[in-house]
Amino acid sequence: MTQPGYRPLSSTIDPASTGLASAQIGSRVGAYILDTLWLGGIPLVLFFILYGAGLAALRNGGYSSANGLLIAGGIVPQLLSLVLGIFYLVGIGKGQSPGMKALKIRLVSLNTLGAPGFWTAVGRGIIFSLAGSIVVGYFSPLFDNTGAGRGWHDKASNTWMIDDRMAPAQPRSQPQSQAQLQASAPASASAPVAVTPLAPPPRPAPPVAPASSYDFNDGPAVETVIAPPRPAHDPAAAPANIVVSPFAQPPLAPPQAFAPRSQTGLISEVPGAAVRPPVTPPIAAAPVAPPVAPALVPRAAPIPVAPLAVTADDDDLDRTRAVAPKPVLVTWVLRLDTGEEFPADGPGYVGRNPAAPATDPDARSARLVVFADDTRSISKTHLGYGLEGSRLWVTDRRSTNGTSVIRAGQDDQAVATDGRTYLAAGDVLALGDRRITVVTP
Repeated sequence: MTQPGYRPLSSTIDPASTGLASAQIGSRVGAYILDTLWLGGIPLVLFFILYGAGLAALRNGGYSSANGLLIAGGIVPQLLSLVLGIFYLVGIGKGQSPGMKALKIRLVSLNTLGAPGFWTAVGRGIIFSLAGSIVVGYFSPLFDNTGAGRGWHDKASNTWMIDDRMAPAQPRSQPQSQAQLQASAPASASAPVAVTPLAPPPRPAPPVAPASSYDFNDGPAVETVIAPPRPAHDPAAAPANIVVSPFAQPPLAPPQAFAPRSQTGLISEVPGAAVRPPVTPPIAAAPVAPPVAPALVPRAAPIPVAPLAVTADDDDLDRTRAVAPKPVLVTWVLRLDTGEEFPADGPGYVGRNPAAPATDPDARSARLVVFADDTRSISKTHLGYGLEGSRLWVTDRRSTNGTSVIRAGQDDQAVATDGRTYLAAGDVLALGDRRITVVTP
């Protein structure tokens, strides 16, 4: 049975559908430099301390101390480097190294959007080292045509470096196996526990009827008989010659009378007890006539209403004609260099295979313009556009090659990734090697 929110490990999440932002190349390089400084700087400082102490002991004639310090200077820094390297991989497995924490970036797994794990971090580091043997491997994030900035080591380990300043999605928890659940249970759970059954609570004592102010001691003793309670209205107990209507209201219960006390001074009445009256011969009930159905009253015929007369002043009614609604004119058109044209009458996205992010409130109504590009210089979702009143704006979706505006008589203007760039008729958008012209019909 699949748990809600759980994604199998074989499934890969598309970065473009998460709404998260990739970490900038500058932040990744800065984090790598910071981690390199403390990974290599601490052992290097320790080496110089031990080596300097060994040389000082050698100048003072302590040959045995100098020998031990020099040997320690060659071994202890290497062991410290190993320990620090493991600590670094543990941090990467949890999503952040010290350098990444300082620059607010995080490594996530594209299986769960959570921490990648220790062994994934080890494999990622090995691939990164092998890719560094050919210098171009260090620059592989720059060649990612999806706009996510994932290098060879990221794609091989199915990881993604994101900007931690944006709130990430909650990681999907992996279901625990039956063995893990049994191992996590406390040891005392295996021993049987004796359960003492609880005694049922005592029944409350029946209420005692209040004593009457009238003294019945002078009268004869009355025998009381406890009888089961009887419903106020029992159709089965009615005489045969009485017709009981299903719509009749049940009669109200008669007020409870107090029975005279017995000569013994004990309580002669308890709830649910009925006093046996003297036996009298039954009196036959008078027959009851069956209910008469109400007579149907025929509905009065509707009174015809004469139509309103049209006077000479209403001649203009014959001359009135319906006017067709005016169509909404498209004021902006995007003309691709392939000759295709698309109206820019609302929000939309342009790319090789564009997709609206989940964070966009207009994602369902956004137009997706597919720009066929054999040169692969256009990203999957390269740019977005929309209208602000009657003004057309565009924004770059963190594409690999960026977007710029070519305007006659002006220098090229780069399209911002975190703001809106407004366009005018005749502007040309440069997306890698391809062009889009902004025109008006």
